[in-house]
Amino acid sequence: TGIVDETQQMAFADANLMQESRVNQKFVNLIETMRSKSLIDQVSYQLILHDLTSDKPFKELTVLYENGLNKAAIDHAIDVYREKYKNREALNLRDPDQAGLATVLGWMEYDSGSILWGLSTFRLGASDFIHLDFESQNAEISAFVVNAISREFILDYTNLVKENQRASVEFLQAIIKVK
Repeated sequence: TGIVDETQQMAFADANLMQESRVNQKFVNLIETMRSKSLIDQVSYQLILHDLTSDKPFKELTVLYENGLNKAAIDHAIDVYREKYKNREALNLRDPDQAGLATVLGWMEYDSGSILWGLSTFRLGASDFIHLDFESQNAEISAFVVNAISREFILDYTNLVKENQRASVEFLQAIIKVK
């Protein structure tokens, strides 16, 4: 007939807009997860452990020695950082020992604030890609940080999905038992 019902077009436009809004919100959440303190802490531990245990550290360790750290203190730091990384834990800043280890991260500019300062994360247009960039004085550190964030994010996201699936199965099993 040539007559167009504008209300149907409006309904489809609203549905598309809502879908696009949901997708955008999911990407915002993914990016915030990549920038979360818990994820960045894992990257911090990897950076400091690399420098403390590698024959070719990214940065010179002179700042640590200048601030009074000796071999025993560094060995202790390695143990604590490894444990925190393994258990995916933050340093407890109320514990003087761990607060000191947080200071060490700051001296090396491996603390979360320093990493976030150099980190750029954004969605590439309307694509399914997230761009990660880390700016530092050392290209090896930049590549290491981007790769570590990517690995940690994939690990965290995979664990989250598995946990949600497990919770859903438990919920459905509980419903079945009730019936």
